[in-house]
Amino acid sequence: MKKNLLLLAMLFGAMFTFTACGGDDDDDNGGGGGTTYEDTRITNVIPDKYIQQLAKHMSIYDGVTPPTVEGRFVMTPTKLVYDSKGWDGSDVKWADNYFEFYNQSSSNKTVSVKQTTDNGYSGNGTGAYICGKDNNFTIYFNETGVSYGINFKQAVIISGVKTSSGIRNLTKAFIMLERGEKTGDNDIMKVGEYRIFTDGDGMSDPVESSAAKGAAVTGQFFPMNIK
Repeated sequence: MKKNLLLLAMLFGAMFTFTACGGDDDDDNGGGGGTTYEDTRITNVIPDKYIQQLAKHMSIYDGVTPPTVEGRFVMTPTKLVYDSKGWDGSDVKWADNYFEFYNQSSSNKTVSVKQTTDNGYSGNGTGAYICGKDNNFTIYFNETGVSYGINFKQAVIISGVKTSSGIRNLTKAFIMLERGEKTGDNDIMKVGEYRIFTDGDGMSDPVESSAAKGAAVTGQFFPMNIK
């Protein structure tokens, strides 16, 4: 119960802004291993050492010909894939997550991202970097905000495989890059800690609207310290 209340409280305590960069790279690597990014505009979003860590637990795609991903899609049921502190998240019902991708630029390798959830969170990002090849894609951007009075900056990576019926294996990861000092009893994740989420049934379907609908839920993947 304490964890659920903290997760709900987080919805009212965090405000985010999104920034990212774009670039070019010719390699195509995805999933289960290291990547070979040389473009500084990617490593300005997330240091290479963290990309290598995340790539052990999720597919990360490189390349300069990503598919068109514009549209609205829902991740449901949301499933925790990996938590760097070893928490399995089994005691939390995670919110359905809606992703809207728009204003994609094939020349700049950028795309705008809007996120909403069933429990009221919303955020907008423009200029997120997108790379990939064939139907595989990965999107990078940073989030900055304030949680429990603690300033933070984290990197976000979204990966998936675009299909005619939606996005297969849609996965979102975030990793803490910078944070301020703890100001009270509540705390957030430490620098270098991360979590990875995916669609539990393997397919994120297109939806008419990104407005969240459905029953009340008890959790969201914000950077709070729940362990």
